[in-house]
Amino acid sequence: MNIKLTIFLFSFLLPFWASAQTTDNLNNTIPTRQIHEEQYVPINGIEQWVTINGNPSKPVILFLHGGPGSPITPYIDVLYKALEKDFIIVQWDQRGSGRTYGHNNPPEELTPEYLKNNPLTLEQMTSDGIVLSRYLLQHLGKKKIILSGTSWGSALGVKIATKAPELFYAYVGHSQIVNPNFSTERYSKLYKMAENRKDSDALQILNTIGKPPYSSAKIQECFIG
Repeated sequence: MNIKLTIFLFSFLLPFWASAQTTDNLNNTIPTRQIHEEQYVPINGIEQWVTINGNPSKPVILFLHGGPGSPITPYIDVLYKALEKDFIIVQWDQRGSGRTYGHNNPPEELTPEYLKNNPLTLEQMTSDGIVLSRYLLQHLGKKKIILSGTSWGSALGVKIATKAPELFYAYVGHSQIVNPNFSTERYSKLYKMAENRKDSDALQILNTIGKPPYSSAKIQECFIG
């Protein structure tokens, strides 16, 4: 091949080669634009804390924390950061917990009387979860989302998915609650332990709660010893 033909072919092909190289470089070096949102979302009359992080082109996972009253928002990056390249990760501080609780005029002291007068019913929490799910679908432009619950969140997740299955691709349960009944025998054993240790605070809480069965989920903690 003579030198003139070589120069001609090189000059002819160079623009196409350069364009292809530029496209490859862009694909390899420019990261997908990520979503990073932290805000209070109006849900059933109160503002509730919701974080949204991840790849906007990927499916949405709504995580339901345990407890009730044990949000995982402070640990979200440790637990789920690696998933953000493949999903949109949504974390929600449920009613009565975390930043949602602190944002809605909580009392200076969390007393048994306050807990009794402000019950967190499973029906209310289920409604909150459905409203949030519908908000996410509209806000993120998705057809459905994936719902995942752990511990108490697994009980809540089953209720949400059962009541509004059209909103979800799938439900994933972790530490799934299958028999939530707190038996009278277990209550009596716990009460006896508190009596033996002369734990007046625990006895007061147990007396306020009363014996099972229970019709609502109350945030109660009883420390013995």
